[in-house]
Amino acid sequence: MNIVLLGAPGAQGQKLVEDFGFAHISTGDLLRAAVKAGSELGIKAKSYMESGQLVPDQLVIDLVKERLDSDDAQKGFILD
Repeated sequence: MNIVLLGAPGAQGQKLVEDFGFAHISTGDLLRAAVKAGSELGIKAKSYMESGQLVPDQLVIDLVKERLDSDDAQKGFILD
């Protein structure tokens, strides 16, 4: 099962993660983690973020794809 949450941040996603054991995927969290880790995608994203620009969709898509390949996302995920 895959779930997409739209709207203001809240506790709904965390509750579903706890109840069902799904992976919680937040694009903002992915971007910050990639920048902090200094990954290739993180370095690319950092240049956009530091200049106040939006990170291009394809870069975000690549980060999400990479995350969806993780073992914990195989059971299901919540895209928040």
